[in-house]
Amino acid sequence: MDGHRRAAIGTAAEQAAARYLETLGLRILEVDVRLPGGQVDVVALDGDCLVIVEVKARSSDAFGRPAEAVDFRKRTRLRRLAGEYRQAHRGLGRGVRIDVVAVDLDRTGRAAAMEHIPAIDMD
Repeated sequence: MDGHRRAAIGTAAEQAAARYLETLGLRILEVDVRLPGGQVDVVALDGDCLVIVEVKARSSDAFGRPAEAVDFRKRTRLRRLAGEYRQAHRGLGRGVRIDVVAVDLDRTGRAAAMEHIPAIDMD
């Protein structure tokens, strides 16, 4: 898959995940946020908790389930990015949580199913 198609699928998955999270009651603040230390897929509020969301999209399970790609290093980076975001948006949220939305894609690259995995950084 070429880089342009991969980027388009990633953007579509992030937008679909944001809409899905809204149906679960989260308030979406931003999608595809660029910070000095990297990129955050979705930033949301769940009540007064700031939620940093990593969106993982896959068209097959050949390389594992989407959430399995969020390993210790990735979670550490996401926690650091959450700190950067909070620094830039002082007073936003009382706590921070790292969630994953796993997006299963169909053959056309559209979201066929989604799974919200809250508090993935609790280990």
